[in-house]
Amino acid sequence: MNSEEVFKKFLWRQLLSSGESYGNFTNWTITGIAAIFALIISNLNAVTSIIDSSALKTSLIVLVFSLLFGVATRLYSVALTTGLRLILEMENRLNTPEGLQVLDGIESDMEGLASGLAQPFLWPLSYWLRKAMLSGANDNLKADKNLVRMFCIQLYCNLIHIFLAAVALTSLALGVK
Repeated sequence: MNSEEVFKKFLWRQLLSSGESYGNFTNWTITGIAAIFALIISNLNAVTSIIDSSALKTSLIVLVFSLLFGVATRLYSVALTTGLRLILEMENRLNTPEGLQVLDGIESDMEGLASGLAQPFLWPLSYWLRKAMLSGANDNLKADKNLVRMFCIQLYCNLIHIFLAAVALTSLALGVK
């Protein structure tokens, strides 16, 4: 690995370590949105007397979509945290004398190793795992790049989640009779 790759890896991993914080933040926003949703549903008769029914329907639908994007954000947070932890753990173990000995002892070619590792997984996971291993064989930063892409998707999901919640609350406010 050259100096530029080491530098990129360091910076990307520092950025990726904030993914867990976004997940924790999203836990709170999901909880708040779910509480608002539950409060509206449990007091539907009272709410419909002060909020226009079309605004209420729109708000509830948009809140559901906001929750879905919030859940996606949380899932990406778990995947990022786990993926980063896995990469660091593998590097720590494989960069020891025992780890290097294990690597030197692998007799399969990359195709055979990828197929063997992917074998117990069901389709399409087996296909994706095999493809990821083969494409990463020539790119020292492939795993880090994949995690950076996941981080970007996590951020986009979080922004959509928050935007939709704001739209839903605005719709409720504008729907007051």
